[in-house]
Amino acid sequence: MEKEYYDAQVKYINEIRSIRHDIQAHMIVLQYYLESENYDKARAYLSDMKKHQNLEQVVMKDTGHDLVNAIVSDTLSRAQRKIDFEMTGMLPADFVMAEYDMCTLFSNLFSNACEACEKLEYRKPVISMDVSEAASECKIVIRNPIEWKIETDNGRFVTSKEDKRSHGYGTGNMIRVVQQYHGQIDFLVTEGYFCVEITLNNKKE
Repeated sequence: MEKEYYDAQVKYINEIRSIRHDIQAHMIVLQYYLESENYDKARAYLSDMKKHQNLEQVVMKDTGHDLVNAIVSDTLSRAQRKIDFEMTGMLPADFVMAEYDMCTLFSNLFSNACEACEKLEYRKPVISMDVSEAASECKIVIRNPIEWKIETDNGRFVTSKEDKRSHGYGTGNMIRVVQQYHGQIDFLVTEGYFCVEITLNNKKE
């Protein structure tokens, strides 16, 4: 649990623009405390870092995996408006993906969905996550409503963000992680929703 919380916090810090340039220094301090087995100071330092994020009361959500719980809860807590979360199914307890890769994948998934929900003017802001298993496959679908037309360029979605380069990295990282596990990821627009569908072979080699 301690390692999962640490991994999640590192990813959250990467998404906070105000301290983006201080990440490396924070990680060095945390690494020193952990390697010297000074866990009390590491926990205190993490607590102090969290205070600087100006988080409101944590929104508790259960996805079946502690690391993803932390990512979803923290992302929703930091949202500028209330966003509901709906869950169908649960992530398998023996999820094949390494925690570092899970952090990369799910933090980008929920960060993008959350940003889209904050742009809504008329529709209810809600993010849904559906998980289903069949044989050795695990399918994950993340969905959020949209009120705008999404442009495409040669079959690829074009972001509306000003920082197009950073957005490209996030999408590219998600694709890289899924492909690393011989899975498939699809980005779809259907009936007023933006959907990300991921299919993974959850059988450990």
